[in-house]
Amino acid sequence: KRMQKFVDAINSFDEDYSSKEDSFYRGLKSDLSQKFSQNNDLYSILPEAFAAVREAGKRTIGLRHFDAQMLGGISLAEGNIAEMKTGEGKTLVATLPTFLNSAMGNKVILVTVNDYLAKRDAEWMRPIYEFLGLSVGVIYSGQELSEKAAAYSCDVIYATNNELGFDYLRDNMKYELEDMVQRNHNYCIVDEVDSILIDESRTPLIISGKLEDKTTLYITSNEFIKHLQKNDYELDEKNKNVILTDLGIDKIIKYSINSKTLKLESDKSFDITPGAGPRHFIINTNDKFAYSINELNSTISVFDLDEKNNLVNIQDISTIPNSFDKETTTADIHFSKDKRFLYGSNRGHDSIAQFSICEDGKLKFEKHFSTLGQTPRNFAVSNSGKFLLVANEASDNIFSFYINQENGHLDYTGQMISVPSPVCLLEIIK
Repeated sequence: KRMQKFVDAINSFDEDYSSKEDSFYRGLKSDLSQKFSQNNDLYSILPEAFAAVREAGKRTIGLRHFDAQMLGGISLAEGNIAEMKTGEGKTLVATLPTFLNSAMGNKVILVTVNDYLAKRDAEWMRPIYEFLGLSVGVIYSGQELSEKAAAYSCDVIYATNNELGFDYLRDNMKYELEDMVQRNHNYCIVDEVDSILIDESRTPLIISGKLEDKTTLYITSNEFIKHLQKNDYELDEKNKNVILTDLGIDKIIKYSINSKTLKLESDKSFDITPGAGPRHFIINTNDKFAYSINELNSTISVFDLDEKNNLVNIQDISTIPNSFDKETTTADIHFSKDKRFLYGSNRGHDSIAQFSICEDGKLKFEKHFSTLGQTPRNFAVSNSGKFLLVANEASDNIFSFYINQENGHLDYTGQMISVPSPVCLLEIIK
């Protein structure tokens, strides 16, 4: 009885809406949205919205919603479960609360149990939605990412429960918001709700990302172990673990830096660090330049590379200037994510130095950024490129900086965490 008064109100629009031009219905959503924004009451626009869908069904696919189906639509619009038998027109009923919620500004997702039903229902009801000015998308398994992103941007989305769940998990493995495909989760209609929310929910959705191939780390680790002494590690026989001491950590950082020359080919070498070996060596993503630092004299060597990534010649040697009246001691270097800047940690005066990378690969010193009394040792740029994480040499701390995406400047976040072996943790992050 409570709902019947809304059905009577819907029926009162029949004669008027039957005489309206098609163009009237394409602008009706905007009119209803404006009316809803004035009072946020769905019942204030429900009769007009449902009457419009009924007329659209008649004009496009030749199906007119019965009063009983109107009752089912009202129940769904109120967030209830509507039980309907096979053949009573559940697919057609769903168009009623779908248009109503779209007029309220909600993105609507209709969940089905398999790809066939999702595609069938979307194509069957598409003429009604498009007549009313709504876009329709379909989500199904094996879909290209670009197609899936386009489908999620539509007003009305038909999808299976499994694909929705996996897309949600995939989105939570993305590093950038713009890479995520799902949008607002405003309103959802679930077909065969008992099967999906009870039976299907017992099966967990499990997903795993593609792992980076680190096979060479096992080979390197095996070689490194041969150089360890007893004071380089602590043996935990009970838990069958080996933990590096500070001496061991220093040794693993300096491993492969025992030569005063840097070799990439068996027949070619470059004397780049008088009195000491190169500490770190990194290659730019354009595969044209490589950079190496000398910790003792705080210089960064710039190399030209050929098409096979072999060193061709030393193009330039940049010196990190002193600051704060202290001698500079460079410990680590890394690129910003977009490879426009290079950062170097300076243990001598507790700062991070920033360089711009010119088109010819040469470095231009920009600025020193204080690490606020924390002695930087190793550091890493986060996968998102938005943060720079620094390990403190004197304590078990990691502290972070925001990276300005325009000029590369660093701004201390004020956050610091204490972790065991922070240098090892940063090596994992890298």
